[in-house]
Order: sequence, then C-alpha cells, then structure tokens
Amino acid sequence: MKIKFKDQIVQLLNEHRIMIVATNRPDSWPQATVAGYVNDGLALRDPRVSVAIARDYPQPLAIRGLSWWDVH
Repeated sequence: MKIKFKDQIVQLLNEHRIMIVATNRPDSWPQATVAGYVNDGLALRDPRVSVAIARDYPQPLAIRGLSWWDVH
C-alpha cells in the first residue's frame, strides 16, 4: 500500500470514532454492528471482518429528521 494512501486512511480513522463492523454469523447470515473504536494504525484483530467508518456528530441529540409517524 502506498504511504500517502495509508496516511489518508489513518487520518480518517483518527477523525472519527464510530464504525460498522460486518461479519458472518456461524449460521452464515451477515451481521453488522455499530461500535465505537480507537485505532492503532491499520491493525485489525481479525482480517475476516469488513468495516465502514461513520461520521461523528458533536451533539447527537441535535440530530433531526422525519420519522414514519411524521409523514403518515
């Protein structure tokens, strides 16, 4: 992996603290779990997982949107 690309990934990991970890359960069904994290560079404990980084919100209680009840 190119050093510049690796540095960009580590910077992204340092800027956020929420990730989705995707695995396969023992019954072969997929499972995705939202988790808080700290990173140690690009080290993963288990290479069989996939991860997606989510955006942090400094004030999560300020997030607004429409619910199903608002539109029906």
